[in-house]
Amino acid sequence: MIQLDPILNKEELRWRWYLLHMAKALVPAASVTAAIKRSIRAYINEPADEFREIYDDGCKYITLNPLPEAIQTEAEAVQHVGDHMWIPRPPFWKWMPGDIYSTRYKLCRRRGRWWAYLYYLVIQD
Repeated sequence: MIQLDPILNKEELRWRWYLLHMAKALVPAASVTAAIKRSIRAYINEPADEFREIYDDGCKYITLNPLPEAIQTEAEAVQHVGDHMWIPRPPFWKWMPGDIYSTRYKLCRRRGRWWAYLYYLVIQD
């Protein structure tokens, strides 16, 4: 069985996906693709107790945030995001380059816990 080094960041994850697609196209051997898939699953399914940055291009970014395990309903999740995670947009006369504010959020339930995708914008010059 082929063993690969664990994936440590998003760049290595991208390369593994690329390698997986190339291996499927060039080598029909199941052991190579199985090893790559195992390493990708290990990275994706590792427990995350803190937020995970999903997307960042310098002027906007998306994070995946776990909500407290005590939250059981969607209404409680909405209340928690509004009270503890939402960054309101400042009035335009107070805008400073680099300030961050929330634009929207999306709630989902995974592994018996509520999670929030938060979308942020960074005020540019």
